[in-house]
Amino acid sequence: MTKYTKAPWEFGNTSDDKRLILGGEGRRYVCSVQIWQNPRRLGLIDEPEREANAQLIASAPELLEALKRFVENSPCTNGCDKNDMTCDTQFAKKAIAKAEGK
Repeated sequence: MTKYTKAPWEFGNTSDDKRLILGGEGRRYVCSVQIWQNPRRLGLIDEPEREANAQLIASAPELLEALKRFVENSPCTNGCDKNDMTCDTQFAKKAIAKAEGK
């Protein structure tokens, strides 16, 4: 059973310029995203990097689904060449487990 909000997720601004990630049917609230920081002298992540991080977070459900499909449809067997990244289902399975909190 899926515990997270279903895809698609979208990153965007509200009318009062708050940054949010919305997802699922009805574009439900997933999380807030802080892009701007004050004071900048703290040396925290720059705004463009924060926005790129938010876009990556918003793509999480689709990335998870793509990994699951890759594992399900992989022609790889236990005898695959470990240097062949196209057959690296173990890495994909670990990422899926992490995303699902296992």
